[in-house]
Amino acid sequence: SSFYLMMLGLFFAKIPIPFLRRTLVALFIGMNIFAIGYYWNEVNPNERRGMAETSAMLTANVEPDHKLFVGNNFEFFNFKYYNETPVRPLLYSAGYSVKDMPHYAGTAILTDEDLVLNFEEATKPGDTVWLIYTNGFGGTKPDVPKNWNEVSLHITKEIRPYVGTLIYVSQYKVQ
Repeated sequence: SSFYLMMLGLFFAKIPIPFLRRTLVALFIGMNIFAIGYYWNEVNPNERRGMAETSAMLTANVEPDHKLFVGNNFEFFNFKYYNETPVRPLLYSAGYSVKDMPHYAGTAILTDEDLVLNFEEATKPGDTVWLIYTNGFGGTKPDVPKNWNEVSLHITKEIRPYVGTLIYVSQYKVQ
């Protein structure tokens, strides 16, 4: 929308009647200031802590021998930024390598070392696994192996003001 806003601003600046030009530019600026305030109010970072809260919870609970997987590429880089756990997170790719993934999955900065191709091959009995996923952006919970028993589920409201967008963290014990 930035492109369109600049075009509209330039259009207003070309209006030959000074009073009309100044009035439209002033209204345009006022509407944008209102929009910023409205959006900031909708974000409400005190109620929707998003990945910051999720990361804090994981930092307090993940131990060095645990596995940490992210089931959605839209949350992977977000979590990597906030991650302070002793474990390197891996993105679940359902068997796809980076070269086989679409560009919007972040392939420009993603490497095969960032991926877990198969949950069963990446875990062994006795492992504790943390799985992060979201319902936003069309995301769903990845299918997990039948020998994973869910121990806990933590749900956080995503900071973006899209209705119902949540971050889920499931803790599993591998049998």
